[in-house]
Amino acid sequence: MRDVYKGANKVLVLDQLLVNHERDISAIQAYLLILTSRWMRRLWTFHEAVLARDILIQFKDGAASLANLYYTMHNSRSPSLLCSWYDNDCIETMKPFVEGLDMEQSFNVAIYRVVAVRSSSRQSDETICLANVQGIELKTILDIDEEDYDARMKEYFHLVRKLPVVLHFQRLPRLAIKGFNWAPTSLLTRFRQAPTSLVYTDHTDMVVLRAASSCTTPGENRQGDASFTAGYVALVGLRPVPSTMFDAQFKKSSFFTLWHGAYLSESTNWFYLIVLFHSLPFAKMDRHDPPAPDDFELSDIENEAFLPNEHTSTGIVRRKRFLTSWMPYRVQNFIENLSRMKAMIILLCTFAMLAFLGFINSRPKSISIPAKSLALSAELAKSLAGTAIPEYALAYAPIVVLEKTDKFYPSDLAIHIANTHPALNFTPVTLANPEESFTLYNLDQLNDLGGEEIYLTSNSKLSKLPKYLHGKEPNSKTLQTENTISSVIIVTDKGNGIVDVFYMYFYTFNQGPTVYLHELGDHLGDWEHNMIRFKDGVPTAVWYSQHEYGQAFTYDAAPKVGKRPLCFSARGSHANYAVIGKHDLHDGNDLIPENIVFDHTSQGHLWDPTLSAYYYTYSVDTKKFTPSGDDTPVNYLYFNGKWGDQEYLDDSTEQSSFQGFHKWTDGPQGPWFKHLDREDVCLPHEVPCVILPSL
Repeated sequence: MRDVYKGANKVLVLDQLLVNHERDISAIQAYLLILTSRWMRRLWTFHEAVLARDILIQFKDGAASLANLYYTMHNSRSPSLLCSWYDNDCIETMKPFVEGLDMEQSFNVAIYRVVAVRSSSRQSDETICLANVQGIELKTILDIDEEDYDARMKEYFHLVRKLPVVLHFQRLPRLAIKGFNWAPTSLLTRFRQAPTSLVYTDHTDMVVLRAASSCTTPGENRQGDASFTAGYVALVGLRPVPSTMFDAQFKKSSFFTLWHGAYLSESTNWFYLIVLFHSLPFAKMDRHDPPAPDDFELSDIENEAFLPNEHTSTGIVRRKRFLTSWMPYRVQNFIENLSRMKAMIILLCTFAMLAFLGFINSRPKSISIPAKSLALSAELAKSLAGTAIPEYALAYAPIVVLEKTDKFYPSDLAIHIANTHPALNFTPVTLANPEESFTLYNLDQLNDLGGEEIYLTSNSKLSKLPKYLHGKEPNSKTLQTENTISSVIIVTDKGNGIVDVFYMYFYTFNQGPTVYLHELGDHLGDWEHNMIRFKDGVPTAVWYSQHEYGQAFTYDAAPKVGKRPLCFSARGSHANYAVIGKHDLHDGNDLIPENIVFDHTSQGHLWDPTLSAYYYTYSVDTKKFTPSGDDTPVNYLYFNGKWGDQEYLDDSTEQSSFQGFHKWTDGPQGPWFKHLDREDVCLPHEVPCVILPSL
């Protein structure tokens, strides 16, 4: 880490407090914002603070150089910043970060002061961070058990060549180790003390309401005490009370809160520190008698606080108090706290409303088939009446419900082939006549040129997600993918009155699930299917394909619109499910860890695959397809190869992997390889075949 920051030309600081403010605020405000940011409090940011050549502070609208800001303040010496900050001059506090520290193998006063106001969530990190910044070898420190903080601190001081004298005279807890009783147990202890006051002049544009360790009694006021400049002290958990009053004109002035936070004093009392910016000059505090505590409270300040150039009427605050003045003290406090928490209450109400809407949207809505779609189905039934396709294959055909956010729709088979080329080992394959292109009518010729090793490879880079991958969105009125053949319906007679009808759905692109920000399992070409088993023309069971696995339900159990089963297609992967929701892929494949990878289904577009399909019968004995019409292509069904790209090599710039799973994988084989000759409703490896009687 040391080498990273030392070698960097510039280091950009990102802090939640700083990025919420514009860059063109006043130099004083920007300077104090940096001083009060978490970046100035965290031990590990010490690396970038002292090692970087140039530090850029990121504000909402851009970055600003810390060095430029420091020299602007240093040269101007604004009276408003002639103040103290953790025992250092407020301006000079930033000097070590701008001009660097002479800290190689040593520990000087500047390092001590800078480190003292920082903290770390792990005490064992203190010695590691300091030694790393100073270029000290870490091995002997790391060899010590991280829970033995004192031993690590002893080893750190043993390795440091020079130490500041002031370190020996500070009131710090010391090591109880012989020979190292002088050494502090930690250098971060001052973080827990209340900071010293910021003393202003007559022309200041800021004031600090500070925590005073000597003010431990709520309601105690101090007047004329130089250690009390201006401000309020509040014991955490108690009602805020004044500690020192300032000119009454302060009530009518304009200011806004810059920073606030809690600190622990030496007397083990927690105090609250509030930093304000003020637009008008202040008078000396000792010229005025402090008003009674009830006349002026911290809530007055909060209600008058505003962003620059905006004002809030004090009159409104008074009216609110008038309405609640008759109430008991605790009830008033409760109402005041509710008003301060209104943003949180609104947020919680919004969250509850969104959760309720999410619950409502997750419930299946009433599904109906539009009249235009029913009319097209009637025309289709008439056109197939004289063919080998039985009427019940259409009457009981599934309706596919696409996931509502899925952008990869059913795709045209011919367009898919037109946008790909066959490849063998990533090398293009051509026919004997180079002028002849591959189509649905001659795709089977690739079996002689490589067979199962042939991959239909995209002509365009898949990582760019070319337009043809998105397929065709179904028409909401007809449920048809217009001018697109995106389905293949195959009727297989198994004998003894048993007929299996396969409804094959084709999508050009399969978008895999995202696992811990890694998208895995993407591939070109995606064949999914339902199969309905009929006995003497009556449906008995429905198969839902899910990747290499699936589920079977009795026909009566399957969800339906009318008498047509519903098939819910998962987002991206297009696996088929009988219900809406989140589906753990572990349930189908034990090799996939539980509760890691999910398919998601919801109620989106309806698609009737029968209206955009080629129809065939298939003979289990002869293994031949017979088209329903003479103009229907058939040879593509005999293609043995893959309908997508070959899995990219590991060294490909397009490929990535996570836990052994790749982003880009092989495309699948076609309908011929979906076990059209299966004996059971389930796939052959699903033993025993379980047909579920309910969802």
